[in-house]
Parts: sequence; structure tokens; C-alpha cells
Amino acid sequence: KTISLLKSIRYAFSAGSKYDQVQKRFQKLKLNKKTPQGTNIWSYRITGTEKKSVIKGMLIPDAARIFKMQAELPTRNPRLALMALEESAD
Repeated sequence: KTISLLKSIRYAFSAGSKYDQVQKRFQKLKLNKKTPQGTNIWSYRITGTEKKSVIKGMLIPDAARIFKMQAELPTRNPRLALMALEESAD
């Protein structure tokens, strides 16, 4: 079931569906971890050599489940760090 839904999500992206529609389909899989407040979006700090920035996205603890059709998982980005909940509220 998960694989077929992931295929439909890939198709939706390639067919030009809006991001929010694709995100809702992905959330139905329940592969992402929710914040303690029950939301799906976490804040991440990106630290470069000269700049710092914040991005928001989903936390997927079992990425192997999504990427199991690929030979290897993407490597961890050393410049990306999950922010503490108190920091992300600012």
C-alpha cells in the first residue's frame, strides 16, 4: 500500500499537481514524525561558512522505508540541524 501511494505521489508531482495536494497525500502515509504540538512541520537550522538560515520541513525517521527502491540512502547533511522547539517558536 505504501509503495502504491508513493508512486501516486510521484505521479502527482510529475503531472503538475499543487504542492499542498501532494503533501496531503504524503501525510496520509503517516511516515513523518509529528511535533509535540501535533503539527507536521519542524524547523531546521542550516549553518554555512558565512551564513545561517532556517528552513521548515517534515521529519521522516525511517527514510529507508521511502528510499528502499534506491541502492543507498541520501547521506546526512552536516550543515542541517533540527532546532529545539523553543528556538523554532521565535
